[in-house]
Amino acid sequence: MKVREGCFVLMLICAVPLSTAGQDTTTTTQSPPVKAGRNVFDLTFGSFEANPNRPSSSNSADVLAPGELQLEYGFSRDWGTDHDRQNLLGGELRVGVWRNIELRWGGNSFVENESPGSNEQGFGDQYLSAQYRFHEQTEEIPALALSYAIKFPTGDESRGLGSGRTDHAFTFLASKDIHKITIDFNAGYQLVGQEGADGYNQNAATILTFSRTLYGPLTGMAEISSETRLGDQPAFATTLWGLSWRVRRQLVLDSAIDVGITKGAPHKRILFGLTYAIARIHSRQQRGSQKGGKGR
Repeated sequence: MKVREGCFVLMLICAVPLSTAGQDTTTTTQSPPVKAGRNVFDLTFGSFEANPNRPSSSNSADVLAPGELQLEYGFSRDWGTDHDRQNLLGGELRVGVWRNIELRWGGNSFVENESPGSNEQGFGDQYLSAQYRFHEQTEEIPALALSYAIKFPTGDESRGLGSGRTDHAFTFLASKDIHKITIDFNAGYQLVGQEGADGYNQNAATILTFSRTLYGPLTGMAEISSETRLGDQPAFATTLWGLSWRVRRQLVLDSAIDVGITKGAPHKRILFGLTYAIARIHSRQQRGSQKGGKGR
């Protein structure tokens, strides 16, 4: 979630002149005419505002509108409990499918593991996720959703680039705006494949995130997350503090630091990234020429 593909996307985005900030960059690419009665698909670029989940670990219960296509991508560096370090490039591609359903494909497109006397680099694990929002936010009730994700062992386990196992995650999500603060709550149940054996280890994870606009395009967020014991790994908790900056409607940049606050937790992690609203895909019926007359 390769390196060349991820970097190419970043270069394309950064190549857009900053002087376009605040301007309407909406453009539409239409499909060529086809026979009458067929549905065709159009791409409208710059037609909606980026709606990032980054840099927090939680996801909003709200989903993208049908046809909206959005990229979230970034870099992170993890400091392990000992002298191990890990660098990651990854993210996800999100698409609104129906009114309350969103699909996501993501993972790590580049993994680098650093340890004394060793350095391994390569492609990491990938995942596919679907989210269904079954209740939109009202004054009394938050937006509510359920999601399912499956992780595929595409990374090389022998080199530490992936887990070598298929995992499943089931998550309940709730999001509510209270005054000027947005609150996102995720509660998940995880089935993690066991190493060298059939079956799964199981644990639970919770994330609570608070975010608020600080000044103009600048948003701040604070988060606490925890996981219960997983096999031989002890339970732990971490806290994340982040900022995001809306450069323009379609582009948001972010950074954060995630710090372990209990014994056995990952020491710390820093991350930088972006969210880009790529385009809206919509269909229409093409009216073309027919026998005996002109199309309108």
